[in-house]
Amino acid sequence: MGDLVAQETSYFFGDSAIISTYINPALPLNKKVQVGLANLDVGWNSGDISYGDIVSKNAAGNRYLDPVEAKLQLGGIHQFSWYADIRTLDLGFRFKKFGILLGHGFRHLGQVAFSSDLLLLYLHGNEPYIGKTLNLEVTPDINAYNELYVGGQYYLKTYTFGIKYKLLYGIANSNTEASKLDLTTDENYYELFLDKDYTLRSSGLVNYFENDSITIDFPRLTFDNLFYNNRGFALDLGFSGKVSSHVDVSLSVTDLGRIKWDFTPRKFTAQGQSKFSGFDILQFTKDTTGFSIQDSLSELLNIERSIETYTTPLGGMFTLGGKYITKRWTFGGIIQYNALYKKPIIHSTISAIRKFKFLEVGASGSIYPNSIFNIGLMAKVNMDPIAFYFSLSNVPGIFNIERTRNNSGSFGLMARF
Repeated sequence: MGDLVAQETSYFFGDSAIISTYINPALPLNKKVQVGLANLDVGWNSGDISYGDIVSKNAAGNRYLDPVEAKLQLGGIHQFSWYADIRTLDLGFRFKKFGILLGHGFRHLGQVAFSSDLLLLYLHGNEPYIGKTLNLEVTPDINAYNELYVGGQYYLKTYTFGIKYKLLYGIANSNTEASKLDLTTDENYYELFLDKDYTLRSSGLVNYFENDSITIDFPRLTFDNLFYNNRGFALDLGFSGKVSSHVDVSLSVTDLGRIKWDFTPRKFTAQGQSKFSGFDILQFTKDTTGFSIQDSLSELLNIERSIETYTTPLGGMFTLGGKYITKRWTFGGIIQYNALYKKPIIHSTISAIRKFKFLEVGASGSIYPNSIFNIGLMAKVNMDPIAFYFSLSNVPGIFNIERTRNNSGSFGLMARF
C-alpha cells in the first residue's frame, strides 16, 4: 500500500512544508507561518491476490467467483488493507531556534485477513474436503479516530529534532484477539465439527448482535466522542539533518500509543467444539426453495456476547528517508515499516522531481510485497503563498483495475507566509 502517500509526496518535493511533518516531526519548516487545509490521502492493498484472480465473467457478462481461475491453495491466508487520512487543519510556526506544530486529523485504517479455505468452501462446498480440516479464519481489524496534536521542533545548526504529542478520540474499532475456526467434515458420518477459539472486540462498529443478526456502521468522519469517550494518546519522534550541501537524511517513528475503548465496548466469543450432523454446504448455497442454514451455522458458532472495556495499541510507523537536492532536481528515497496494521506492511519508494518556476513534476517507483512494479506521478503548483499538490502511486493500475493489487492517491492545499 502507498502508506500515507501525502507524507511521501511532500517529503520528495524537497519542500519542508507543514504536511511533511506527518511523516517526521523533525522535517524543518521553511516559512514562519504555514497552514495546511483539507489534505486527503487514501489507499488500499489486496495482498497477494487481485479481484481478477478470483472472479470471471460469463457469456451474459455477469461476474462470478471462479474456482478454476482462483487457483487457491488450502492453508493460505490473504489480506485486504485500506486507509483514509483526512487532515482538516494543520498549523506551523517557525522561530529562530524552535518551531510549534498544531493540528487535527481524521484517521481510518483497516485490514481484513481471510483464509483460502473459506473461499474454497464457498466455491466447492465441503464434499471435496471430507476428512480434512479447513481453516475458516476471518479477522476484521478496523480503527477510526480523531487526532488532535501539539508538537515542537528544535533547530541545532544543520540538524532538527522534533516531537508530537497526540490526543486520540476513537470513533469505531474492531479488534480480533483470537481467530481459530477449524471445520472438519467426518469421512464416515458426514458430520461437521467446528473447533473454535474466536474473540472479537468492537466499539461503535458492531452495533447489534441478537437473534443471529448483525449490523455494522462503517466508520465516518464524526466528532461524537471528542473529549468524552474512547480516549488515547500517541507520540511521534523524529530527526533530520543535512549531511552535505546537497544531501538530507531523516529518521522517524510515529504513532506509538494506544486507545482505551469504553463507549459500548462489545466482546464476542466463540470457544470449544461444536458438532452438526451434516449437509453438503454447496447444495444449500445453490438451493432455491428458501431453505436456510442460518440456524445450523449459528448452532455451530454458539457466540457469547458481553460488555467489556478494552485497549488497542498503535504499533507505529518507522521511516528512513534521504534526498539529493540540486537547483532543478530532487532525488529521494524512503523505506517504511507500517505496524499500524495487525499484519505489518513494508515498502520502499524512490522518486525524481524536476523543478520549474511555478511547477514541480515527478515520477516515483515503489516496491511492495507481491507487487514490485508500481509507477507513480506527482505534481505541485506553487503560487506563493498558496501551493497545491496531488499524487498517484500506481498509474498503470488505473488502466487495469481488476488485476491491480494496490493503489493510493493524495491531494491537498497549503499556505505559507
